[in-house]
Amino acid sequence: MKSMLIIMLALLGLSSNTFASAIAHLDQDTHTITIKAHIYYYGPAANEESAKNTTAEINRYWNGGSNLDQKIEPFTITREYDIYSVNFDVTSEVVSEAAAAALLRKAPAPEFNFIHLLQGNTAAGDRSFMNNLCSNQGTWYLSDDLGKSTTAPHEFGHGFCLPHPDQGDWRGKGQPGIMCPRGTIVESRFQWNPSAQAGQAGGTLSPYTRRVIQENINDLGLANRAFDSHGNSPIVENALSYSLGRVY
Repeated sequence: MKSMLIIMLALLGLSSNTFASAIAHLDQDTHTITIKAHIYYYGPAANEESAKNTTAEINRYWNGGSNLDQKIEPFTITREYDIYSVNFDVTSEVVSEAAAAALLRKAPAPEFNFIHLLQGNTAAGDRSFMNNLCSNQGTWYLSDDLGKSTTAPHEFGHGFCLPHPDQGDWRGKGQPGIMCPRGTIVESRFQWNPSAQAGQAGGTLSPYTRRVIQENINDLGLANRAFDSHGNSPIVENALSYSLGRVY
């Protein structure tokens, strides 16, 4: 199965490390697991401001924060009867398209990601996406209100191998998780228009109301993940379970 996937990737002009986007590092002394990733932004909309705002939002949400309030909800997992805090450390820089292509040709480390930033046009249907689940490559549009709308934390969750939830109706579950897609049926307070009928115009999930919840952290599989002698583990598992193709 794995060799077949590598052949498929080669035929598509991709390398097998396309299915990795971060490194999980376990520190037994401090009982902390840190998810580390670095983003190379490139493309016509990539500049220091857009990179800074987008990366800050990713860190804010995955570390339990939100754009809507100052509340921080720290995350933990239980591993072999010990409780570990879970933190995220995502860094970034802006590079030219030529530099990004050169880095990709060198088979970059699993924690390196490549995001093509474009201005986009929401009215034309432009939507940010990762090239596939667990991918370290994607195209994001500033017209998705990057840095404010939770689009970047959602897409980066796909890089962490997290799919959309199976259920499309989140009513009764409270706070929608970061991986809930646009169009999810939610309680009225999480809708674009709280007065709209569920499922009708304005009656679906406003992405601005999503946030990372403990369920999203649990889905990373950190409780049972194997770490090497240096305490590191690439975020790559489950990649073989999913078909190739864009995830929004």
